[in-house]
Amino acid sequence: MSKIMISYSRANESVARDIERDLDKGGYSVWRDTSSIPGSAEWDIAIQKAIDACEVVVAIVSITSLESRWVRRELVYADGQNKRILPLLLERVNLPPLLVTTNYIDFTGSYSTALFQLLEQLPKLLDGGESPTPEAEKRVSGMSLRDLRRVLVNTYGTDS
Repeated sequence: MSKIMISYSRANESVARDIERDLDKGGYSVWRDTSSIPGSAEWDIAIQKAIDACEVVVAIVSITSLESRWVRRELVYADGQNKRILPLLLERVNLPPLLVTTNYIDFTGSYSTALFQLLEQLPKLLDGGESPTPEAEKRVSGMSLRDLRRVLVNTYGTDS
């Protein structure tokens, strides 16, 4: 099962899709509802199973996600299951009590800079500090964090 589950509001679907794509390219196993639930499945049960099976819940935080009953339910359930929750801040918002003491990654500015920070943090959050898949390791083996950052900047634009 996937090690990372993405929790987000439908209003932030394009960002969720981009993050899923980039984590997948980085060799991580990612679960996101619209790409991971078969058409006939009961999605609430599928979401619960995804949270149970994952190691980290990446929570895309925006005004709409904090207003979403389903995002709140996912985060409360994940917290109750002692899952690590990593907030990705898309907009400046007042964090709810559940997330207020959790370090977040700031996606309000440069996507490439924030993605770099996310890729840097994930191995530390996954059990045993596990790295991405061997295929991804081969793609970036021998590459320093500075070189990886350069690739991200060239792919996604400047760091401004």
